Amino acid sequence: MILIEHLTKMRVNKHFFDGEKVKDQVFGGFCTCGGTMYQKIWFKVDNNPILVSECEKCWRNEAMTFNSTTLVKREEIEVVDRRDFKDLLLKILTEKEYKTIQAKWRNEEYNPSTLSNAKKKLELAGLALDEITGYI
Repeated sequence: MILIEHLTKMRVNKHFFDGEKVKDQVFGGFCTCGGTMYQKIWFKVDNNPILVSECEKCWRNEAMTFNSTTLVKREEIEVVDRRDFKDLLLKILTEKEYKTIQAKWRNEEYNPSTLSNAKKKLELAGLALDEITGYI
């Protein structure tokens, strides 16, 4: 699982899901380092709630998958910030498609066919062109 915090999305099995940020500081368990974890974002994946919590001490992020009210799985997740976002997109798009999106965003000349292919790939992954263009 990969969390894209600035988009409030999580990648699970090559597909991105929207999440809902927790507004208040709510207890989210204990970290393996001994610190307190606080709830960060809730996701719904295949009808199962997934809670992402962050440790106040070591900043580790964990995803806890529930089946109704029972904890099924707990695992550390990778957090992708804005600096690493391009690398993640290049796992979905080709370099040419990425550069085409940049060109469109900058109002430069671009190949509409390549942009169409990029949009399709993003949509299949659960991302929209409009939500990522501000970060590339």
